[in-house]
Amino acid sequence: MIGVIQTQRSRTGPDGRGFTLVELLVVIAIIGILVALLLPAVQSAREAARRMSCQNNLKNLALASLNYENALGTFPAGALNHRDRSTNGVGWQVLVLPYVEETALSENIRDILRANPAADAYGLSQAIQMQLDIFTCPSDNEVFSKIFSSEGPYAAIKSCSYYGIAGSGIDDQFLGSSGDYCGQVNYDGVLYQASATPMRQIIDGTSKTYLIGERWYQLRAWTAGVYWTAGRERPEGPAAGSCVSACKNLSPNYPINSNLNVVGFYRGHTIEDRPSMPDGADKSLPFNDLPFGSFHPSGANFAFADGHVELVSDDLALNVYLANASRNGGETSQ
Repeated sequence: MIGVIQTQRSRTGPDGRGFTLVELLVVIAIIGILVALLLPAVQSAREAARRMSCQNNLKNLALASLNYENALGTFPAGALNHRDRSTNGVGWQVLVLPYVEETALSENIRDILRANPAADAYGLSQAIQMQLDIFTCPSDNEVFSKIFSSEGPYAAIKSCSYYGIAGSGIDDQFLGSSGDYCGQVNYDGVLYQASATPMRQIIDGTSKTYLIGERWYQLRAWTAGVYWTAGRERPEGPAAGSCVSACKNLSPNYPINSNLNVVGFYRGHTIEDRPSMPDGADKSLPFNDLPFGSFHPSGANFAFADGHVELVSDDLALNVYLANASRNGGETSQ
C-alpha cells in the first residue's frame, strides 16, 4: 500500500496535488502571448532576409550593366526594336545574361533569333519558362506574366521583378502623349527604348541616377522588351506609340507603391490580373507609366548607375524621385 501511495504522489507532485484547470489555462495563455510577441519579430527577420536577397539581385544586375558598358562602351539598350512592327523585341534582361553567368542561355536565345529573325520575345519558349533567381525578388511569390490562367499558351510564362528606368521626361525628352494607350515614351533615363547610353552622358552623376527598380504590377515575360507601332520601317531609336515592357517611366502621377484605387488601374487590366479591381474602378493608367513598387514595408529597392542599391522610401519627395530618374536634367536630387 505504501508503495502504491508513493507512486501516486510521484505522479502528482511532492505535495500530492495536481495542476488545476485554471493553472493550465494560465500557462496556455502565457505561451500564446509569448508566441504573439515573437511572431512579428520572426516575420520581420524573414522579410529583412528577403529584402537583402532582393538588394543583392539588383546589385548584381547593376554590376552586370556596368560590365556591359565597360566591354561595349554603352549601357545595354533598355529594349531593342524588333525588325517587324507590333512585334516584341528583347529587353536589357536578355542582353546582360552573359554578365550574370547565364552564357549558355544567352547563346540559346541568340541562336534562335539568328535562325528565325521573325521570332519575338514570346517565341523564346525555353527562356520564358525559366524563372531565373537573379530576376526574382523573394518577397513576391507570384512573379509571373500578365496572364495567370493555368491553361493556354502563356500559362508557363515567367516574369521579372526588376525593370529599367526610362526617365521622367524632363525638358520634353519624350515622344507621344500620356493620352495614348501605351502613354508617352521617355528617353532621359539610362535604360529606354533602343537606348545606347555611354557613361559620359550621365551628367547628373551616376550615384544620383536610377538604373533599375522593383515592380510587381502588370508584369510581362522577362524576355519582352518593346514593340513599336508607328510607321512601317523599324525606328532607330525611341518612337511614339511604342509599348515598352522592359523599362518604365517615372511620372509625377504615379509615385512609388501607388495606391491603384487612387491613381487608377492599367487601361488593359483584366479579371485575371492582380490585384483584384473593384467594379467601376478607374482604368486610366498608361502601359509605359506602370508604377514601381514592392512588397517590402514602406519602400522599394532601386539600383543606381554607379552600382549601389538603396531602399527608396514611399515618403521620398516626388521632385527628388523624378530627378533621380533622369541622367541629364540638371536637377538637385538630394
